[in-house]
Amino acid sequence: MKAHLPWILIVDDDEAFGRLLARRIEPRHRNLRCQVCASPRDALEVLSTDYALLLVDLDMPELDGAEFLEAAVEAGIPRSRIIIHSSHSADDLHGRFAIGDCLAVINKLDRRQQEALDLILAEVDAAVGDARSGGGGEPEP
Repeated sequence: MKAHLPWILIVDDDEAFGRLLARRIEPRHRNLRCQVCASPRDALEVLSTDYALLLVDLDMPELDGAEFLEAAVEAGIPRSRIIIHSSHSADDLHGRFAIGDCLAVINKLDRRQQEALDLILAEVDAAVGDARSGGGGEPEP
């Protein structure tokens, strides 16, 4: 990974929510920096395999999260680096996405789901720290 690039790309048409999420992530995970894109089309323009993780909203007007997921995979992003983040219920999300379609589907409003996201972020944070210190290869969430 290139050190000048953010580690997490947050794609959410609610830019205020995306920025709030970034402000929540960065202080808790010292090796993680976030870039927020309010437009999925703009996000596709900056998309790179250098990102350790993509956190993608499901409901966006110009390109929904499922379409963005497929475009990201086509651009070379491993499914294991993409999380769908939505206000839909966990049951609904699991009905829409099969195991293996992405790393995880997370409900934005459920505290237990957010705890699961924090566990994933902690793993990415540790992997990024190891890679920066020369302790390992490319981080995998």
